[in-house]
Amino acid sequence: MSIEGVSATSGRLCRICASSGPHRLLVLEESMFETWESFRYFECSSCGSVQILDIPPDLGRFYPPEYYSLAPPGHGALHKLLKAAVLSYVGGKPSLLGALLYAFGLRPVDTPWMQAAGVRTETRILDVGCGAGGRLLDLSHAGFANLMGIDLFLDGDRVLEHGLTLRKAEVGQIDGRFDLIMFHHSLEHMPDPGAAVVNASRLLAPDGKILVRVPVMGKWAWRHYGTDWVQLDPPRHLYTFTDKGIAMLAAAAGLGIGKVLYDSEPFQFEGSERILRLRSQRSDGATPASGSVGMSQTQMKQRARQLNLAQDGDQACFILVRATS
Repeated sequence: MSIEGVSATSGRLCRICASSGPHRLLVLEESMFETWESFRYFECSSCGSVQILDIPPDLGRFYPPEYYSLAPPGHGALHKLLKAAVLSYVGGKPSLLGALLYAFGLRPVDTPWMQAAGVRTETRILDVGCGAGGRLLDLSHAGFANLMGIDLFLDGDRVLEHGLTLRKAEVGQIDGRFDLIMFHHSLEHMPDPGAAVVNASRLLAPDGKILVRVPVMGKWAWRHYGTDWVQLDPPRHLYTFTDKGIAMLAAAAGLGIGKVLYDSEPFQFEGSERILRLRSQRSDGATPASGSVGMSQTQMKQRARQLNLAQDGDQACFILVRATS
């Protein structure tokens, strides 16, 4: 991966803020499946967001069946029971087991965004880019009944247990009214994220909210790893937004940012270090002597928490609400 300069982006408008640049060119390589195909991106000189220069016409080939979000969800019965109890409690239903688990800190990873969005078991939820529906299934097991998922990369419509419906569709093809529309690490995969947010806003109930969880450009992981930062994920991540970029997308849809929750994880270290190792092995067969953060799993979790508190973690959850006049 490399940073090349500005000439190749001449005249190209940022799809987020419409700036004409000049923008800085980045050449990024696919590393998740180790194909090492190169793709040209640019870093907007105005909003700072990164975006692919030319969107591949065959995006589907970069989402094979083994892609993580398309894999069938699967957990043991006890895990499902305990998780459902906590999610039900967080969603406002009385649950002694859920309350005890929550009090002892046994909280699913979905707990923070649920609390930030004020989710209740009666909330009408649309999950855009739902993959195989694992998150919605967890909510369904916890007693949430008003759920729908859509994903353009599904092989077709599906009906899962509890009547949970997943549709092969884009958000612009959906009708209805929802209290919460969720983009969990999906907006960065969409060719036109601005249109996706506008279309989602049209489906909101009067007090509805849009949840956007995405990698965030310009934070510690980018400054430390540069183009080896794992969350660039070319070419699946067509965009990596800055905070400013998300605010601009929201404003264009008549929305504002109500809350921001930084929720980066050790993956920012583990995934980026993996790319560094692979790149070094490809070039000279050696394991890199420098670049490794050299932290234990516990230390990585602590470091991620510190970065989140400093608003410097590499991903965040943005709660978008209707702008007030």
